[in-house]
Amino acid sequence: MDIQLDRVQPSERKILYRLLQYSLYEESAQDGNEIGNDALFAYPHFDAYFTAPDWEAYLFRERECKKLFGFAMLRPDFQASPSGHCIEEFMILPQYRRKGAGRTAALACLETHTGTWTVSPSHGSQSAYCF
Repeated sequence: MDIQLDRVQPSERKILYRLLQYSLYEESAQDGNEIGNDALFAYPHFDAYFTAPDWEAYLFRERECKKLFGFAMLRPDFQASPSGHCIEEFMILPQYRRKGAGRTAALACLETHTGTWTVSPSHGSQSAYCF
């Protein structure tokens, strides 16, 4: 699949938030994250992806038809190295899984910056992955 990695614009903030909520719902079975009284999962650092200089979010789309199929949220990770980056959130819609879209999208994310990368674990996981 030929994919397009699009940086989330402020006008697409609600789209990213909806996808993030879907992802947090999926993960809640494993990480114990509970839905709030407002029927949303808390995500305290969401605003940083629109205000902090090195925090970035991307939408994944099929290049030809522009159909949305996932997202990634990237942030600096200076614990790994002075040029460290982290994939904080990553989600591929179920119908695109096991077809190579996730791998292609992940590699495209890694190409956005040089340096050391970590992948943040789910809330219930114990370790991060570094490469």
